[in-house]
Amino acid sequence: MTAALRELKQEREEAREEGAILENLKAIQKKLQKGKDYATTFDEMESEDEHYFEELWELIQNYPDYSAEELLDVYLEK
Repeated sequence: MTAALRELKQEREEAREEGAILENLKAIQKKLQKGKDYATTFDEMESEDEHYFEELWELIQNYPDYSAEELLDVYLEK
């Protein structure tokens, strides 16, 4: 595999990961708007990685006025 193909494959994988994070942020925001708490949201999200979920939860709590896209930018800056 050439270097260009490897780079393209890596870029696609990163884009998929960012898309998944964005969808999770949107889902958590929606559940918060419905008044759901941490435990209920975690259970409903069926996440197996509580550390990851907690990071997203805290990010949303710290920046409540941010859109999911803005939250993604903050998350990726870490």
